[in-house]
Amino acid sequence: MAVSSRVLRDQRNISRVCTRFSCHFTCGGADHEAVVINLSINGALLSSKFLPPVGSPILLSLKPPRSKETLTLDAKVIRGGWGTSDHGAIGRFGVRFAFVPHELITLIPKI
Repeated sequence: MAVSSRVLRDQRNISRVCTRFSCHFTCGGADHEAVVINLSINGALLSSKFLPPVGSPILLSLKPPRSKETLTLDAKVIRGGWGTSDHGAIGRFGVRFAFVPHELITLIPKI
């Protein structure tokens, strides 16, 4: 039986843009720092030393390098897990934005 060639493709409805910039988020009244791994108009993948519980609401503050303004978004954690890095344990988690502001739509092509 022959194996057919497979082409990797993004199966999301809206693709994410690879990024690597710092951000801040608030979960349960406490502030935490994170790095935005990738970003789309629907959500983002974040990396942080703090892993919020799945289903928890967070307030995410983004200030991409090419932007003059800070963008604040309400989001919900939809998945997450722990991994390891050179700096120890690190949490990675995906969030879905509650509302998509116009500023985010115009920001993504500039990243």
